[in-house]
Amino acid sequence: MRLYEVNYKLIEKFIVINIVIIIVSREYRRGLDIKPLTEYDLIEDHLITVCVRKRPVNKKEVARKEVDVITIPSKNQLIVHEPKTKVDLTKYLENQLFRFDYAFDETCTNGIVYK
Repeated sequence: MRLYEVNYKLIEKFIVINIVIIIVSREYRRGLDIKPLTEYDLIEDHLITVCVRKRPVNKKEVARKEVDVITIPSKNQLIVHEPKTKVDLTKYLENQLFRFDYAFDETCTNGIVYK
């Protein structure tokens, strides 16, 4: 087997894994009740506020066929869809939930973030 044949198989495997991750994460997201933070939501004043902001996927990441693995389902939650492999080599997605005072999705404006 030549080197370019091996590389082609690795690339093909990578693409298949990414497609599976995309499909599984989309299915998971469909089951969520997505309610992002809006400019009309009440902002509570705290001495210390912990926030997270998701940035949009950039052009380079899209060109490299990278997968969006972050979901912001509500104004204070973030879910990371982490691809994993079991001992028997089956692939699955582990969804880890994190809570913050505020979570801003990729559509939030600077006005909302710094309100």
